[in-house]
Amino acid sequence: MLRLYTFARNAGARRFYERHGFVAVAFGDGSGNQEGEPDVRYERSTRGMIAGARRAGAGDQGALRPWVAKLGVAQALRCA
Repeated sequence: MLRLYTFARNAGARRFYERHGFVAVAFGDGSGNQEGEPDVRYERSTRGMIAGARRAGAGDQGALRPWVAKLGVAQALRCA
């Protein structure tokens, strides 16, 4: 599972994540971040990405690397 956060007011980022299969699963009021800005937590399953990479001979990290680079959010991603 890939998880990331963005500010609720960042409409461009939200459209980008949703277009790439992320789903908004939690909405914060800003009390949980330094900026005090309302935020949105997004999640996306890695099941299909990892399975496809394994068929191609890559390990779990290899499967996620293109997504991390494409999204440009390596600092914000937390894989579980």
